[in-house]
Amino acid sequence: MLTYLKNEDGAALKHCADAALYEFRVYRMSDLMKTLNDKQCLRRCALIVCLILIPFFLYSFYWYQTSGRLSLLLLILLLATLMLALLIPFGLKALDSPKASITSYAAVLSFFAIIFVFIFPPLTVADEDHHFAATYWMASCALGEGSWNDSRTLQMRPEDESLLFEETAPMISESSYRRVLDNAELFSSNDELIAVDITGDFYLSVAGDNFVARIPSIIGVVIARILNLGAYPLFYLGRIIPALAFVVCCVLAVKITPVAKGAFIVASLLPMTLNLASSYSYDCGIISLSFLFLACAMKGIFGQDNLAKIDLVLLGVTAVLLAPCKVIYSLEFILLFFIPNKKFPSKKIALAFKGCVLLCAMSFIALLRMATLTSLAAGTNSLYSAGGTSVSLVYLLQHPVQTGILFIRTMIELGDFYFMSAIGSSLGWLQGDLSAPTYFILGYILCAVYSVQATADDTAVISFRTKFLYTLIVCGILFASMLALLLNWTSIDSTVIQGVQGRYILPAMPLIFMLFRFKEGRVSCSVIPFSFTCMYILNAFYLVQFFARALLLVA
Repeated sequence: MLTYLKNEDGAALKHCADAALYEFRVYRMSDLMKTLNDKQCLRRCALIVCLILIPFFLYSFYWYQTSGRLSLLLLILLLATLMLALLIPFGLKALDSPKASITSYAAVLSFFAIIFVFIFPPLTVADEDHHFAATYWMASCALGEGSWNDSRTLQMRPEDESLLFEETAPMISESSYRRVLDNAELFSSNDELIAVDITGDFYLSVAGDNFVARIPSIIGVVIARILNLGAYPLFYLGRIIPALAFVVCCVLAVKITPVAKGAFIVASLLPMTLNLASSYSYDCGIISLSFLFLACAMKGIFGQDNLAKIDLVLLGVTAVLLAPCKVIYSLEFILLFFIPNKKFPSKKIALAFKGCVLLCAMSFIALLRMATLTSLAAGTNSLYSAGGTSVSLVYLLQHPVQTGILFIRTMIELGDFYFMSAIGSSLGWLQGDLSAPTYFILGYILCAVYSVQATADDTAVISFRTKFLYTLIVCGILFASMLALLLNWTSIDSTVIQGVQGRYILPAMPLIFMLFRFKEGRVSCSVIPFSFTCMYILNAFYLVQFFARALLLVA
């Protein structure tokens, strides 16, 4: 092409292209000026801003009067400023173009990911003490300061040991933020390592702690160690890198999927998703890989064009990496067999690709997870195995009626908790005194239902048979997680299955939202700007009440 442009015809062609680009820019500028001069459009924009900002300020004023903290006021002003910057383009319909909408979504998701990184003090996310210890151990091994075969001893700096075992508490309160401010130092004053015996606190392994899902957080800790950052800067950098990796994966997923982009947007901006994505939890990596896999599968099933090589590579890689992280999400691979063979270069290639991906995924599971699965089925890996009260798979098969009743009773008594916590009613260690009101959960659900409806650019019909398949996948994931925790975390005399949480279905949340797509629910405009704008507003209200309540607690 460059050679062609060197001749006269090429120069003429380049001149025409430049002229066309100039005309396009002039058109866009004139179109923008026309919009700004449209009084009706400006009135609509002013109405939207007033209808949102006035209730937000009233709601925020109540919480500020209740807490009286300057830090809350700063958060309110930051949220309101960015909300105003988002509402004006939304009201003027300046976010309707695909590029503008994706860029704005990426900015909104990045903003909330960083906010959630810092609004949760260290080790206040569920099981984050274990996840931080595992990440630190793997980072030390990567730096040559530990052994991949020995996780009984951690080579740590004294201040990092103090952060892990002494300076932090799992519950969020005003004291949690005070400890961060009192102890945070940019650089470490003592980089000598001490051997810390953790056998009584954690059991760590490369396979069990999902090395692949932890790579971003490991990179963050490694960088912090190389720069000799202090304990708290190290901790937060280990959160920031996976949060940004999560943003990249979600933005790619939204760009890839040809159907229900709003499902991925809403699922990525749920409070519980952001809570996990901005922590050391390996759920961050699992959710990221799952969203990418689902988006690629949706492109294969609903897309108009054949799958390109890059699509096949991404589909295969995400499946193979996701499989050993948590085996229960391998149920999503059923979607591979619903991709029409005509989307591949040939039927033979289609069958070979699907079989190869499935074989590689199962091989990774057998290599990294078979020992865990075997011990789990036998009941030897249970929390209660030492006391002789653990549940084994054989026992469950011998008592099918009691097992069925146990599953049903668990869903009846705890089903609402699973549903509410999956959205984000309780974050961190499911701290009850920071729970969000029910109307927040209702708002997120209504936003999700609207966001998954068909549009002019997304006319795909999700049939009843397809929705039934999605339901089976989600129910299978929930059942498998309940079975795993029944074998690993529940005593034989328990009346319900212990340890199950709604966050376990987050990787499949886009499929759940797609169940609410109806033929009669088609909307006339793009739902992408509405989705992330509405989610921004909901999360802004959510964060104000969450932070205010946290500041009122003194541990």
